[in-house]
Amino acid sequence: MTGAVPAAPAAPAAPAVQETPAAPQHKYTFRVKMACGGCSGAIKKALTAYKSGAVTVDQAIPVENIVSVTTALPREEVLQVIVKTGKTVFDEPPAAVGVDKKLAEDAASKAPAAASPAA
Repeated sequence: MTGAVPAAPAAPAAPAVQETPAAPQHKYTFRVKMACGGCSGAIKKALTAYKSGAVTVDQAIPVENIVSVTTALPREEVLQVIVKTGKTVFDEPPAAVGVDKKLAEDAASKAPAAASPAA
């Protein structure tokens, strides 16, 4: 006899882990009346605490009154969290405010009027 040790039986293969597909992420921007860093801090705290961090605050800039977030939640749900902080949320998204809105209005006013149909 040669003293060879028999090989241990192979361990069963681990079952394949199925990953659930990640919910699509959305980027939302809100115009929120904020006077200082405390205002933006309160909004950040409320959003990051909501549903165990389901919302990532990309930026909250008090001077510009802008709050940008990334989340899989619907926009209305995120909006309600911000409103519950007591801050005023403006209806218009930031892209429709200021220079962009003015350019759109100027372009509309310079567009040629539609020709009246021939009688």
